[in-house]
Amino acid sequence: MFSSLKKLAELFCDQLLYFRLLIVIILVCVHRLLLQYVIKFRHCPNPFCSRCLDSDTMRERIIKILENNGTNSYINNVDEIKESKKEVDQLYTLVLTNLVQHKRLLLKNIEQPTIYYHRGLSSTLYNHIEHKDVLKTYLDCKILLDQYDMILQEFIRVLQHDNGKWQNDSIQKRSLLYLYKNGVEHKTNCKLMPKTFELLQTLPNAIISNQDCLFGNCMITCLNSVVLPTNEQEHGITSCRIRCHLGLKCTIQDSDNKQVYILINKHKRLSLENRHMIAYNDSIMHQYVNNTNYKQYVLTVDLWHPDLSSSMRKHLTNIFHSRLSL
Repeated sequence: MFSSLKKLAELFCDQLLYFRLLIVIILVCVHRLLLQYVIKFRHCPNPFCSRCLDSDTMRERIIKILENNGTNSYINNVDEIKESKKEVDQLYTLVLTNLVQHKRLLLKNIEQPTIYYHRGLSSTLYNHIEHKDVLKTYLDCKILLDQYDMILQEFIRVLQHDNGKWQNDSIQKRSLLYLYKNGVEHKTNCKLMPKTFELLQTLPNAIISNQDCLFGNCMITCLNSVVLPTNEQEHGITSCRIRCHLGLKCTIQDSDNKQVYILINKHKRLSLENRHMIAYNDSIMHQYVNNTNYKQYVLTVDLWHPDLSSSMRKHLTNIFHSRLSL
């Protein structure tokens, strides 16, 4: 009897061992599947990326920094601040209040930035700007358009040699060749387009001109072929910026170019064309559409909202510093 019980116990132990082994194998398989999903749909290796990280978490981090340290948390050099202490405190209070009241401020608002909404900025004037108007609004756009041939030549060279560091966004069906990302220079890509890089430094309203601001990006955007309108809409991280596009290599299939455009708030279309500039407030719901069989390439530059004073731009840069995404 004891021998049979012993055999039964040994059999049970063997089965338990196999069961544990099976559990381990299942866990490994699940882990690999999750890892493949992350690699496929989230290509940024940075765990604190401002776009990948939950926007509420990012906003809460900034609020905590400001509440704990006050104006000292973002003023690096007091000698560089030309405003009085009272003016600095007023700007600080305005930004902190906007952050704390973020969700309430977005109620019934056409602008829906994911991180920061700045009260008091004109929205309707800059929601969407056609080519003929954008040149009047921004000197930056005229500077870029005047150097169109040079920019295109450098970009074509990058395409021919296929040596650019592209970042794929499979969800939005596009690829991005960053020159600046979240205010940080992409040195490898900038070296491939040196004249364009130098030109960017001359743009008076480019966010990247305020060094290391989280809001500033500059990149070549490549739209995949056949990107049709869907229910998936995009919102930028702040209402403080206006995003502009310069068509570099846009191939159309009809003379009216009704197939390649940015759809603003589900009804306004801004066509993407060669030698053609458009601008829009990217905190408003928008979507890229490419109803052709060709890839489309545009230069994308983020500019400060025209209503923001130079002092406010400087303070926003110090608060929303690119180190937050590091």
